[in-house]
Order: sequence, then structure tokens, then C-alpha cells
Amino acid sequence: MNKIILLSVLLLIIFSAGAQRNISGFVLNNETQGPIEGVSILVKNTNIGTTTNLEGFYELTIPGDEGFLEFSFMGMISKEVSIEGETTINVYLEADILGLDDVVITAIGIAKEKKALGYSVQEVAGKEFLTVQNDNLINSLSGKVAGLQVTSSSGSAGASAFIMIRGATTLHGNNQPLFVMDGVPISNNYFGFNDVDVSNRVMDINPEDIENVSILKGGAATALYGMRAANGAVVITTKKGKAIPGKKYTVHFHSSVTIDKVSQLPKLQYKYGQGYDANWISGSSTTWGPKLDTCSYSRNEAEWTYPEFDVDGAIVSQNHANATGENVNTYNQYDLFRTAVSYFNAINLSGGNETSTFQMSASHTCSDGVVPENKWTRFT
Repeated sequence: MNKIILLSVLLLIIFSAGAQRNISGFVLNNETQGPIEGVSILVKNTNIGTTTNLEGFYELTIPGDEGFLEFSFMGMISKEVSIEGETTINVYLEADILGLDDVVITAIGIAKEKKALGYSVQEVAGKEFLTVQNDNLINSLSGKVAGLQVTSSSGSAGASAFIMIRGATTLHGNNQPLFVMDGVPISNNYFGFNDVDVSNRVMDINPEDIENVSILKGGAATALYGMRAANGAVVITTKKGKAIPGKKYTVHFHSSVTIDKVSQLPKLQYKYGQGYDANWISGSSTTWGPKLDTCSYSRNEAEWTYPEFDVDGAIVSQNHANATGENVNTYNQYDLFRTAVSYFNAINLSGGNETSTFQMSASHTCSDGVVPENKWTRFT
């Protein structure tokens, strides 16, 4: 009798062991193809589970041959996968587009769950800056953040741009937010001189290097970064190297061409010439001069003092002693505008392993303005 009981127990152990099996695999980000550490994996309707390691790898022993694995991670859409007949299950998780569980960067690289914050913050993904190529990172933020106002100093290539969050707070001083890239403050102050616009320094950032941008508004930014962020903060997080299973490194190349053309121009009047009180004044910025249909040209050197402005001669009355009798020509100064072509090329190399990662990038931007001789070039 004892032998029969012992044999039954041994058979039960053998059958129980045979019903168990191991399942392993990797969990990767569907967008970046990189591993996700800390993903929760649970056998549905049981308390059997595990988490992924630094490389996104997991391994667990499951009972039976049927059921589902549940994969969940904060900020990602959860997924269920059948385990029937499988020993290796690799899963790609997608970001939660509803943003209910988004993770945002606040101060000095501190990541917090968006819905847990007690203040307003908006986030712009790095890919948004590559959809339509702009010379200036600030211009790319226009229309993407509520309450954010972007003003370009001009339409020329390499022109500086200014940004305000929720309007101006002072009549004398800087109304721009503080820019912080990977914890390091960046000055975006304007340094123009002699009526020449000089690019501000945020333009030095390669848009291909940006992972995301968080906009902190008002008092929340001041609490995190001090008085310099009294007008808000633009927190820029750059891309980091990632270890991808089965790959030593990845190479990404981005190239784009942008064409700029003047679309609308103010109408000009051709009835009155330059000057004041019906008198012609060469090079004047006002147009209160004489009626052009009552004028003609004089090529007398004593009167033709500004040939660089009056290329056809000095403009005088048709009754003038030296008048040639020719009608005064009118010109459309907007004819100088051209179709401008800009080029952007960037290459990105990243990779690593369980102990270290690396990220390298290089970019070249060559941007022409709609005004001849206007050109702006950037190397990063």
C-alpha cells in the first residue's frame, strides 16, 4: 500500500513538472526600437510575474500551456499576448497617445508622471521639430503650446526669434522664459547691433538631437529653477544612447529641403515721388514729394548728386531748364525677392551594451533668405 502511494506521488510530481515551461523574450519600444527596463509581466489571472532588466529581457516559468501574458508600463499601452505553444515572446509597446500616463521632465532631469503634477506643463515630442524644418527651434514651437507667443525679428535666414508664455509680465526687462537643456541653462538674449540682427543661441541646437521639450509655466517654473524662470521655462531633453538587443549600434540619417517664397506684399503707390511738401528729396523715406507725371530727368552733374539712388538722373520738374523731357520711371522694389532654398542634413549614431551607451550626431544646415545675399549656415 505504501509503495502504491509513493508511486502516485512521484507520478504527480513528474506530471506537474512536465506541465511547467519557461518563456523568455525582449520588450522594446515600438518607436525607438530600444529596450524598456522595468516592464511588468504577469500571467493573467495569477500572481506569477516578473519585470524586464536593463536590456528589456525577461524570463519566467509558467504553469500549463494556455493563458495570456500581460505587459504593462507607465506611459505605454498595455498588451496581452497568448502563450499557447510559445517559448519565446518578443513584444513591442506603443506610447499612450491619450497622454493620461505621460512622463515629463521637470527639473534637473527629474521625471514625473504628468497626471501627478500640481501645475501646468505641456510637452512637444522631438519628431515635431523635424516635420517642418525651421532654422530656429523657437519657430517650431509656434502653434504647438497653448498660451505661447513666438515673434520672429525678421523673415531673413538666421533671424532671431523671441518667445513669451502667457504674455508679458514686465514693461522693462526680459519677458522670455528660461531655456534649460539637460539641466544646463541657455541664454536666448538678443545681441543685435548697428541695425543688424544677430541669431540668438537657441538656434545652435540641432533639432535632430531633441528627444522632447517640456514647457513649464509661471510659478511652477520659478519654484524649480529660481527667479530666472519667473516667465516660465523651456526644458529641452536630448536623445541618449540606447542598448538594443542584437545590435551594436544604429545609424539614422535625416535630410530635408525647404523652399521659401514671399506670399503677400503690401501694395505700393506710384503717383507721388520721394520727398516732402511736394519737393523731390533723393533717398527720402517719405513719399510726400511731387506728382511723378509732372516730373522729368536732369543729368546735370550739379543736380545729379545721388546717382546710386536716382540711376536715371536727378528728378526735376518738367519745366526745369535742364529737364530732358523723359517720363519718370517707376520701379517695383519687391522684384528683388527671390525663391530661397534651404538644406538640412543630419546623421545620428547611437548604441551600447549593459554597462555603457553612447550617442553621437552631426548636422549641417545651409539656409538662403528671400533677400539676395542673405545666407545662414550652421554646423553642429
